[in-house]
Amino acid sequence: MAEPSKIFVIGMFKTGLPTLHVALWKMGLKVFMNNPCYFSEWWLKDIEASVEKNPDATKFYPDIIEGMKGFDVGIYHPFMYIYPWLDVTFPGSKFLLTQRDVTGVIKTTSDQSQNFKDITISETKVSDRYLSHQASVMAYFKDNPNLLAMNFDTGDGWNKLCSFLGTDIPQENFPASDTGDFKITP
Repeated sequence: MAEPSKIFVIGMFKTGLPTLHVALWKMGLKVFMNNPCYFSEWWLKDIEASVEKNPDATKFYPDIIEGMKGFDVGIYHPFMYIYPWLDVTFPGSKFLLTQRDVTGVIKTTSDQSQNFKDITISETKVSDRYLSHQASVMAYFKDNPNLLAMNFDTGDGWNKLCSFLGTDIPQENFPASDTGDFKITP
């Protein structure tokens, strides 16, 4: 029996990932975060990555294959880097790309970087990295109906998400979560 298709969130940092995480959880979906203890490592590598090269995520492939067996959704790092591999490895899966105005990405990245000593964030690098990722994802999924781009700042929410996933709309407001404010509890 074939494994059911999965959902992968492939948006970059500071684009509403916690909001989407909570929304998917409220829909009753099981959400998998690969090695969340590596978040800071991945976040810093991502900011410092060249526009052409993502940090190497191949070491996580076995963990992802095993981990996704009991989950519906994969979110956070390194999923955003490996969407072509995910598309081949989990055929028929759906992909959610979170988007945001680049100035908001730059501001919140700069604000978060204050938590790290001796780190200077280049606004140009953050902007280039974000815009490159968006363009790469859109080019890869051109003419592919399995990608949904969502921008919570412009009002995307339950209607768009549930229509894409073919699910009922929850009878509650769409969540608004900040990385510093929320915790998922079973």
